[in-house]
Amino acid sequence: MAFEAAAIEVPLNYSPPPDLLAAVPPRTEDLFHELLGAIAGAGKMETREALARVNAVQDRQDVTLEVAALLVLAELGGDARRHAPRVLDHLRRPADLPGA
Repeated sequence: MAFEAAAIEVPLNYSPPPDLLAAVPPRTEDLFHELLGAIAGAGKMETREALARVNAVQDRQDVTLEVAALLVLAELGGDARRHAPRVLDHLRRPADLPGA
């Protein structure tokens, strides 16, 4: 069911409630960039090199980019456990949902 966005009037001082904003799932790009940053920090390398390592693992293991990044992070001694729940949540989310 479509609606005309121009017909909606939003008060100038409107602020969405915090629980509404908390319900928005994180974007996959944000998760991947967070993992890349953690890899770069753990391996003391440039982001470009971290990305190359993730791509190599993805090709070798035939896994998603996020799983490959998690594997590289663990290999470098980074805190993969901290990121694992978000990666698992991402894998469980249907691909047609926002943030998937």
